[in-house]
Amino acid sequence: MFHFPLSSFVVFRLESSAKACAMAFLVLLMVGCSTPTDDAATQNATTPNESPASKSTSSLPLGLKPEYVGNEVCISCHQMLGERWRGSYHAKAMDFATPETVVGDFQNAQCTHGEEVARFFQKDGAFWAALDSPQTEYPIKYVIGFYPLQQYMVEFPDGRIQCLPYAWDVDGKKWYHLYPDEKIPVGDLLHWRQPAQNWNAVCASCHTTGLKRNFSFEKNAFHTTFVEMNVGCESCHGPGSLHVEMAKKRAEETQEAEVSPASRLRDPHYGFGFFTFEGADGPTATDACSTCHARRREIYPGFQPGAKFSDFYFPELLDTNAFYPDGQIREEVYEYSSFLQSKFYAIGGSCSDCHDRFIAKAPQTIVSGETKPPTVLEMCGKCHDPEIYDTPKHHFHNVAQSVEGTRCEDCHMPKTTYMGVDDRRDHAISIPRPQLTLDLEIPNACNRCHTNETPQWALDACQRWYGADSASGSCFIDARSKKKHFAYSIDAGRKGLPNAESGLIQVLQDETLPPIVCASAASLLETYSGAESKKALLHALSHKSELVRSMAARSLEGKFSTPEECVRTMAPLLRDPARCVRLEVVRLLIGLRLPPHEKTLYDAVLREYFTSLENLPEEPASHFNFGVYHERTGNLRAAEAAYRRALTLSPLYFPARNNLGMLLYAQQRKDEAEAQFREMTKRNPDRADGWYSLGLLISEETLRLPEAVECFQKAGELAPYRARIFYNLGVANWKIGRLDAALEALKRATTLEPQNPEFSSALQRLEALRQRESRGSEVE
Repeated sequence: MFHFPLSSFVVFRLESSAKACAMAFLVLLMVGCSTPTDDAATQNATTPNESPASKSTSSLPLGLKPEYVGNEVCISCHQMLGERWRGSYHAKAMDFATPETVVGDFQNAQCTHGEEVARFFQKDGAFWAALDSPQTEYPIKYVIGFYPLQQYMVEFPDGRIQCLPYAWDVDGKKWYHLYPDEKIPVGDLLHWRQPAQNWNAVCASCHTTGLKRNFSFEKNAFHTTFVEMNVGCESCHGPGSLHVEMAKKRAEETQEAEVSPASRLRDPHYGFGFFTFEGADGPTATDACSTCHARRREIYPGFQPGAKFSDFYFPELLDTNAFYPDGQIREEVYEYSSFLQSKFYAIGGSCSDCHDRFIAKAPQTIVSGETKPPTVLEMCGKCHDPEIYDTPKHHFHNVAQSVEGTRCEDCHMPKTTYMGVDDRRDHAISIPRPQLTLDLEIPNACNRCHTNETPQWALDACQRWYGADSASGSCFIDARSKKKHFAYSIDAGRKGLPNAESGLIQVLQDETLPPIVCASAASLLETYSGAESKKALLHALSHKSELVRSMAARSLEGKFSTPEECVRTMAPLLRDPARCVRLEVVRLLIGLRLPPHEKTLYDAVLREYFTSLENLPEEPASHFNFGVYHERTGNLRAAEAAYRRALTLSPLYFPARNNLGMLLYAQQRKDEAEAQFREMTKRNPDRADGWYSLGLLISEETLRLPEAVECFQKAGELAPYRARIFYNLGVANWKIGRLDAALEALKRATTLEPQNPEFSSALQRLEALRQRESRGSEVE
């Protein structure tokens, strides 16, 4: 009765931790592949350079590879734009630590965090920090940012550049710890010398231009290079050598004063020689910004502006605690996933409709005499008549008393403070919903300001102003549809509630919702095994959004009755135009027998799959997924080596340890397997998987069943909605004679999965046994 899951080959996704990373999120590689651009077998798949969005703005011939030329070459022609850029956040994204760039106090200043007293000082003309226990002195080599905080980085001999846990508050003029309320020992995932705080892998791609991480696994070292130590011209426009070459050539060919330089430069074949925002549609323009302004996973190397975001990255969805269930920002997720939820994005809006691409949000005026940027009201007023919306009849706040609550952003783009002092606006541009606060404990903009009032007070006010059936006054997604807000289904699905399945299916199938919401529902349906879920996911494979198709493919893993059904259903999707979809499809097909007419395409996609994994050798997930590939194709020695490589990079990476334990168990190396599971419960005590796997292993020995029960109980506490855990807990208790406890656990399993015949059969047998005992019958 005790068994390991049929499929131990799972691509684990770490759920967002309550401890949001200070600099950025910990990038996890999601296995993926792309159809090669030079393979005849892939002619039906659209490549990034061939996408319609790219053709409208950057029609470079395939095979042409422009090179980076550097900011100064660009500014030599575009001097006015260069001056606007020089003082911006982008220009000061990163720099060497010098007296001109450091804004923090290094005059022997101190900062206390728990029992640690960090010290910041200067020595030998350089900036230093003394921290850790025992206290160690580290030279500061780089700075990141300049307002509202500045961070500092240390370079180690192996090329790793790590971000200090202390930052300088520019307005408050003080040092502070980025995790003020948490004790972070050396072995903790968020300790400043751990991979989560590694600049090379986590921060560098968004703070430099032309980055090459250059990690060597054999040497366990980085040799990272970049073209510019900032977010330069070519970060947003792509490498500029062709543009420069074209400009020089045209300057020689024509001197017509009446023709603008831009008109002279435009070429019918090459455009301007690189990506330009002028003429780009909203999604393409937004994608160019979102490689950095997104919490995302890199799934393929080589993104250049003008290409499609989802061919190279996959954004954070609403299926984790990074967002509140209604899509509001919770952890630091930047802007992209929020903006995808907005109606403004749906009608073609882009970042540059509201943001100046050159100066961003720089607090000082860059060019003398430059006019102030427009207010949010002025930008919103382009679509929303200020005479209707910028009045107390809409916002019901007294302008004479306070401006707070009268601005569009106060109610529709509430701010959350990250990294201690950095306020971020929510870009979903949503409606305040006090009812969700009452029902699901989701914040609302009203009570963010009126902290002395209750959510019920806010709801009563909204109902008086807008009506009981309005979006703000009810649980409806809008007043007309009378459909319950999707937050209820997302919340239930994230908790794994057994009654969440039908609601998630409705969200997945609702074409009026933003695709990122539907994709989140598809992702959460992964844990539900009902026939209706499978039917809905199969239908979603043809959804218009690649986000939805990708998550539908992933969630179908384990839902096919036979390998043949999986191949028949999924193999045609190797031709999907979106790389993030093909990425998931090839993963499901690994190790399965494909028909000859699909084999050539599969092999071509598989080559791209390997490229996607090899792109991030510093990530344990890359080696883990190589292990999954080798295990599915029967090379167990290579699989074991790959799992161990992942653990070498990060001993805390539980998916690799779990799969390694299962692999050892399958080879009857039970002592070694148990050691891995015990190490997993030691290093990751808050993960149910380790306790559950350990319980399964030791439950095979009758004398150790009481210990197995303890493991199952711990796993059940950590994953209270995983029915299989409670089934095994019930059976283990039954075997050692704890029939009341067994009955309770089996009832819980059956309640969670009422359609599972294995669970209901065990429960019926135990109930029959208890009835015979109560009548004094012999136990069979």
